[in-house]
Amino acid sequence: MIPLKLSEIQGYDPEGIYFFLKFSELKYLNDIKNGTLYMNNFKYFIEREEQDKKKGLGDKYEGSFIMHNLDLEIYISETKEHIADAKASVMTLRLDYLLKKPMFCTTYLTSENLIIEDETKDEFTVSLDLNFLEKMKDDFGKHMLIINGYEFTNKLQKRFREGKISHFASKVRYSDFSKNDRDRFLSFGKKSLDMFFWKDIYFEYQQEHRLVVLEDHESAFIYDIGDISMFSEIIETKDLSHYRLSIIKKKEKS
Repeated sequence: MIPLKLSEIQGYDPEGIYFFLKFSELKYLNDIKNGTLYMNNFKYFIEREEQDKKKGLGDKYEGSFIMHNLDLEIYISETKEHIADAKASVMTLRLDYLLKKPMFCTTYLTSENLIIEDETKDEFTVSLDLNFLEKMKDDFGKHMLIINGYEFTNKLQKRFREGKISHFASKVRYSDFSKNDRDRFLSFGKKSLDMFFWKDIYFEYQQEHRLVVLEDHESAFIYDIGDISMFSEIIETKDLSHYRLSIIKKKEKS
């Protein structure tokens, strides 16, 4: 019998976030479990690809808008005089105000990523989709923190609200950066918050969720949200195939 995904059961929304995953070194995961969030800014991740000499943790196109095969008209801004025409095979633009904004990045799991292994009258026992996670292990290390999505979201909102810290959180949207894209163009042109959440389709396997702090920080922003150990657990990635989670069944509406 082919195992069912939780998303195949009616009522378990494939868009809703059930768990967050954070891959990192053990000492940093323990800090998060104790409530300390360490948030690097966009500039850090842009430079990280150059340091690592590969895509993965770093992405040199963070906060960028890339256009291809352009016909350009060049004007003098003061007089509006047209002085030349040109062609460009590729053009990369970046909004500098994004560079100093810190973010906290996680992988999110929906019901699409949870495989039903067993069930009782009250709950499902689920495993994690290992095909989805295999590439993550290669990029991000030997340990991961798994966090209850509902509890963590509530904790973040409460603590950031109490600290009066302006922020925005969303799933990342993936787009083929080798092609021109109208939605990305509009986000860039309007300088909307969406600009924080675009990444190339190469990174789609990461299923990234990010919380962006809408304040400038030259270096990492560290913020204490309080202990989350009651709804999180650190595991070794080599043990993923044996790891199981319990999902309380939703009560049927009468």
